[in-house]
Amino acid sequence: MVEVLSKVVLVGASGTIGTHVLNALLADPADDFRVTVLTRPESTSTFPSHSSIAVARVAHDDLAALTNTLHGHDAIVHVGGIPSIASQPVMIQAAVAAGVSRFILNEFASSPITQTGLAETARFRKPRLDVLAVAKAAAAECPTFSWTGLAVGNIIDLSLLKFPQFGIDVRERTVTFTDEGTERVTAATLPDIGVAVRGILRAPAQTRNRYCHVRSVEMDQVGIVRALEEQQGCRYVVSMERSEVLYERGRAGFARGERSGFRDLVVVQLFGRVDGKGSSVVVGREESDNELLGVREKEVGEIVRGVLDTLALEEEKDGNAGGRGGEKDVLEQATRSTG
Repeated sequence: MVEVLSKVVLVGASGTIGTHVLNALLADPADDFRVTVLTRPESTSTFPSHSSIAVARVAHDDLAALTNTLHGHDAIVHVGGIPSIASQPVMIQAAVAAGVSRFILNEFASSPITQTGLAETARFRKPRLDVLAVAKAAAAECPTFSWTGLAVGNIIDLSLLKFPQFGIDVRERTVTFTDEGTERVTAATLPDIGVAVRGILRAPAQTRNRYCHVRSVEMDQVGIVRALEEQQGCRYVVSMERSEVLYERGRAGFARGERSGFRDLVVVQLFGRVDGKGSSVVVGREESDNELLGVREKEVGEIVRGVLDTLALEEEKDGNAGGRGGEKDVLEQATRSTG
């Protein structure tokens, strides 16, 4: 197997995760990554002008066109939005036909290996598990093809900046603790997800046909808020909700088809306890793939400082405190957090 999978097709390069993956692949010229950005013909997205980037406009369900585009590449990295997860089986079929040796699945969420999600949200996990089954079958049938999944847990910088619905509002400086706010959680940042993807491509033999698990930080809600208060120079307005209350309210709302019910269940899974245990530690420090993939674990204060720096840039650019995620964005982030 080649030492580095350097010829890469990137699906979803203009998205929230994809932009950070693209940045990581272009960060070190010594890597010599050659990236083909795969986008739909009708897409209006633009991409950086760079000698290492090519753009291919191909329908994601056109097997023949996909196969033709994938020829000559080492890997495909799928980082599209949640709705695009369903396009992966066709892309896996095209990758096998084109001789692509690695498919990095559209995971970037909690781990199906180390974590158990709530039963109520199982249907949101099923599409990812179905794609995983397709990838495993393809690898079994074609020894030159392989897959990798990347488990990251909650994307902490994105959650703090865009999703106060998960409990912490850095703009209004309020927090709703789940229970005492002391449930331990591991999470990753967007830049570290990009670094981890780059690490997978640099270490194909060690990442073949398995999930990799990374962590940028281990924390709890109390620790996050203390760091925010110290760096923002203020006290947060604090409230609290019990896991069991959120869980029962979420179950009832979810059964009625209310999106707020889904969010309540996600908050319980992220920061609460169900049946006496929490479920948001993706991996322990010693068991993680951080060292292999080049991800450096950080203190909570460093994560918070980065979030506040980004917030200040957004406010300077927009002239206001906007930038919150819309309902569709909230649901996407929640879906990635359900295990």
